[in-house]
Amino acid sequence: MYYQPEYSNLLKLAQDFDQPEYHLKYLMKQEHRFNNFSIGTRELFFDFSRQRVNNEVMNSLYSLAQNTYTLDTFGKMARGEKVNTTENRAAFHTGARLENNGSVDKDSLSTDARNLLGRMNQVQEQICQFSRDVHAGKLCGTTKKVFDTAVVVGIGGSYLGCEFVCPMWTLTILARLQGKSILKPVCGL
Repeated sequence: MYYQPEYSNLLKLAQDFDQPEYHLKYLMKQEHRFNNFSIGTRELFFDFSRQRVNNEVMNSLYSLAQNTYTLDTFGKMARGEKVNTTENRAAFHTGARLENNGSVDKDSLSTDARNLLGRMNQVQEQICQFSRDVHAGKLCGTTKKVFDTAVVVGIGGSYLGCEFVCPMWTLTILARLQGKSILKPVCGL
C-alpha cells in the first residue's frame, strides 16, 4: 500500500488540508456537499460530507482501495479466511457481529471460521448467563452484596454500551489508564 502513488498523493493532500481554508466550517458551506459526499443503500448509509475531504481525496481513496484489493481482502476476512499474515490466522472480526439464529450461510465460511463461530457463540452465551445472574442478584461480589457499581475501562467510545446496559448502576468510566489517574475514581468503591 505504501508504494502506491495514491498513498503518496493522500499524504500530500493531508498536508494541504492542514491549511485554514480546508477547515470543516468552510467545507460544510460548499453547495451540494452532502449529496456529493454521501452514499447509501436501504440498509447502510455513509456520510463523508462532515469529513475533511474533496473529490481528489475520495478518488485517491477509492483508487487505493481498488489497487490494494481491499474489497477482496474484506471478503476473505468475512468468510473467515486467513488474512492475518503475521499470525497466520483469520481476523474474523465480522464473526463477533453475526447472530446465532441460523441466518448465516455457514457453507460460505472457512472451516476455521465455522469452528471459531461455534466457540464465539459459546462465549456469548456464557456472557449472557453471567449478565442474567448479576441482574437477578444471584451473582454477588466478595462482600456478598449485589453489584450496583461498575468500573468501565474503555478507550474511545467502547464504554458507551455499558451506559446503555447499566442505567441503574453507578458507572465509573476510565477512558485513560495513566498511573495514579485510576486511583481516585476507584479508591472509594
